[in-house]
Amino acid sequence: SPAIELMGKIMNERYLGGDWNIYCCQASDGDVWDDSDANQSRRLLEDELLPHMQYMAYIEVCRSYYTLLWNEYIYLHAHNDNFASEKVNSVTEIWTVFRKLFRKRGIKLE
Repeated sequence: SPAIELMGKIMNERYLGGDWNIYCCQASDGDVWDDSDANQSRRLLEDELLPHMQYMAYIEVCRSYYTLLWNEYIYLHAHNDNFASEKVNSVTEIWTVFRKLFRKRGIKLE
């Protein structure tokens, strides 16, 4: 949640006011301190940040299990049109998946 809090601080100080199209991408291993940290990240995004963003994409690098953060973020994915999430097995896949998540609607990637 500290990274999400910092993102909110930067948005509030520099980019609110309707003059900006805000896009965010986050890649993480999903490791958080505990349930409350993951829940706080989701709540901050849902209540304070996503309403001011055009779009946010989250990628989790995790080989086999679902993390506390992933469980919170799949809720965001299901309830917000401007939030997308994907899992990858290796950091080498991050760029390809971000490219897919941020492609223009209706455009196929080669």
